[in-house]
Amino acid sequence: MNYKLQITTRPIDPLAHKNVFIYHKDYPNTLQESELNDPMRVIVEFFSTYKLPAVKRDLTLLTKHQLASTVITPVSQRARLYRFMFDLERLADASWMLNQYHLETTERGQEDLPKEYLDIIQDENIICFSNLSESLNPIRGIRYFFRNTTLRRWKNNYLLKLRKSITNPDEDLFFDYSDLDSLAYYIDLIKALESLFLLLLRDGKLPDYKEHLVQKSTSIPSKSELRKKIKSKDISVYLRDYENMIYGHRFINEWTRYNTLNIFESYENLLKFMRNALQLLSYYSTKNPNTHIDRVAMQYKSWTFQKTTAYFNNLLVTSPAIRRIPSFWPEQQEIDKFIQFIFLAYRL
Repeated sequence: MNYKLQITTRPIDPLAHKNVFIYHKDYPNTLQESELNDPMRVIVEFFSTYKLPAVKRDLTLLTKHQLASTVITPVSQRARLYRFMFDLERLADASWMLNQYHLETTERGQEDLPKEYLDIIQDENIICFSNLSESLNPIRGIRYFFRNTTLRRWKNNYLLKLRKSITNPDEDLFFDYSDLDSLAYYIDLIKALESLFLLLLRDGKLPDYKEHLVQKSTSIPSKSELRKKIKSKDISVYLRDYENMIYGHRFINEWTRYNTLNIFESYENLLKFMRNALQLLSYYSTKNPNTHIDRVAMQYKSWTFQKTTAYFNNLLVTSPAIRRIPSFWPEQQEIDKFIQFIFLAYRL
């Protein structure tokens, strides 16, 4: 498939300019002319160099460092992560080109996809932020990313902050209202990375895709182990932070007592909690429910970690506190169902 862009000026070579981190307009300034016309080549190169699970870990680490303010990236990691930032920007530029000039309009059903593809979209260690419709048609995840932001805004408001966090952290430890944007950018970026990976896999452009797979543990946690994990943390604190993130403008006076790292860790801990809760739920019979707990558990039998995570993230990134959409309010019954699931796991 050909992606043609009319070049009226010579593409900017970022390495030839002293100050390359000033972005005034939407333009893929890290790409050469041949890459502008074939952005898929850049995306293939990225996933040939970096493995998806490792990319997610690095982005989590860098986002934590950016939100933790005074946490400085270890010197031994700086060169690698700084290079990763440059390659991530190239990936974003190529994705922007793909989104602008992608010619595909038809969507594919499950019957049109190879078995290995269907197996991978069910692997929660690889795909966990994308919902089923985005996994089956990954171009949706890419379009979703650029529907929520522009290339220039993403670079100025997220990429630059990550670069700064590597060597020059901010001295302000306390949570600022705008810091919620970083969490939203992080969630949207992970989803876009999953979509790009799946796009290459679907089109047969990632022959070494098995190198991205995570070695699965053969041991299955027991009920007692899962219960211990679930009750080892104060879930009420995480839920309070989660609700404050969704309805941030309601609690604007309370933000000053939050450390930015605590907010991100509450988000992470809730995701871990959900994974353990779903595993624990699988131990309970729903074929012949004899107890009240069994009957309640039936309501969540169809929940998977991917489905729950996508739902959980969507409540955050579409909240008025993050997207500044005053007319949008998450349905209280949706939040109530999620909280019921949390406390069901606690009762189990």
